[in-house]
Amino acid sequence: MSRATHDFDLEAPIIITGRGGSGTRMLSTLLQSVDLFLGNKINQQGDSMEWVKLNRNMLQQNISLEKGQFSEKWQHLLKENAQTIIATEQAKNHQAWGAKLPEFMFFIPELKQVFPKAKFIHLIRHPIHLSLRRSHVSSRLGNAVGDIVLPKAYEFAGLPFDPNNQQEHINNAVSWYYQLSQVTDHFAQHVNQGDLLTIKYEDILVNHQAVLNSLCQFLELPKTSESNLVIDLTRANQDIKSHQQAKEVWQICGQLAKQFGYRYTQA
Repeated sequence: MSRATHDFDLEAPIIITGRGGSGTRMLSTLLQSVDLFLGNKINQQGDSMEWVKLNRNMLQQNISLEKGQFSEKWQHLLKENAQTIIATEQAKNHQAWGAKLPEFMFFIPELKQVFPKAKFIHLIRHPIHLSLRRSHVSSRLGNAVGDIVLPKAYEFAGLPFDPNNQQEHINNAVSWYYQLSQVTDHFAQHVNQGDLLTIKYEDILVNHQAVLNSLCQFLELPKTSESNLVIDLTRANQDIKSHQQAKEVWQICGQLAKQFGYRYTQA
């Protein structure tokens, strides 16, 4: 039976986020195998591209509910964007709607205010394995996101910011520490525990079907018997090639990482 797009509850999206490079593409692939509409334009990383422009505009203009800058204009733009996305033929035959974008991490309070019945799915990954891989736009200078995020991240971590720093693992670590600290605080302040599901990247690697079942239960959607997720273990970066770099990352991220059950036995 078809579901008309206007039957969607505009106030109740499923918002999927996680620091870029955490494996959010795999999480998006799992969610696309259930009865959840993530948008009309989805890129290879599984991002809901119809949200990128608005999200980046808010980031560039430093929009913040806490600082009183989240005006009715921005609230209207978010609602209007959502209405435009779900009022399409592609949105039909789905029981719920949502969006996946790593940079949603910067706007949890604002999203919760505009969409008060929203549920959040947040992906996390061991900071060492994440930091010793390639950089992400939020940990790389020379782009619209990293140029804003990295200076704030270094200040938050109490470290001197050097715009010429070429140590990717340090930039990655500082970015991970800043983003996860901020989003953890925002979730605690603005999101009820029952409306938040935290998924570990490592659990997807071990048993992605079990993770999919937990997603269906959280979303109250019918369980699916299988997904089309193919895991490339060569991208998992589970082996630590430089323990010196790993130690440097752990010095920045270790205390926060322990709160999520992560450990590192220094060599």
